[in-house]
Amino acid sequence: ASATAARGTALQQVGDYYASGMDTARLTSLGVTPIKAELDAIAVDSPTALAKTLARLLTLLNEPVMAAVLVSTDLADSTRYAVFMADGELPLGLDNYLKPEGASIRKAYGEMIAAKLVIAGSSPADAARIAAKVIEIETRVARKKLTPVQMHDPNVRFVRMPFAKAQALVSNIDLPAYFAALGLPAQGDIIVMNGAALAERNAMLEELPASDTRDYLRWELLKVTSPY
Repeated sequence: ASATAARGTALQQVGDYYASGMDTARLTSLGVTPIKAELDAIAVDSPTALAKTLARLLTLLNEPVMAAVLVSTDLADSTRYAVFMADGELPLGLDNYLKPEGASIRKAYGEMIAAKLVIAGSSPADAARIAAKVIEIETRVARKKLTPVQMHDPNVRFVRMPFAKAQALVSNIDLPAYFAALGLPAQGDIIVMNGAALAERNAMLEELPASDTRDYLRWELLKVTSPY
């Protein structure tokens, strides 16, 4: 019935959505073609380019990537909104990055990353290299993340600071450009979550070649979109 339903009706839209998901032959043939333009558009060669890339990924994926900016209720005043900045989520629990008993999980995780990168067009050698770098980056961040106990303390979890201090924390990301891309004012206070992890990400932006950051963000895009 949905195939003959009038265009724009709920029946037609839901039917088309369902049919597209069930058409596994077409999904297989398309591969990563639907996101190729987004993969190619990831630019990290300057703080401004990186800021615009992060804003695009946040808008596209609705997932925190590297340094996510979001608006939510102000913790100190429920009648107003506040801007939050948070470190991106890590796929594995902290222990699986940091403890010896997590080695088998890290190994399987790296193999999964590499396999998906190969499907997306990387050579096996490049895929293995990128997977190792992703785990290296995430492990460094994991070392700086708040512990579960610390996360229960709102005074530790949420740190209010002036915009200028937040910009200094992530000096290799052009925060005014990031905020402009999201339609947010680049002023006032920012509530920062996991500031030490954000500082570690900022340090890696300084230390690592731009190609590593680009590979990492391309993986983040692929990771979130691969179920589709």
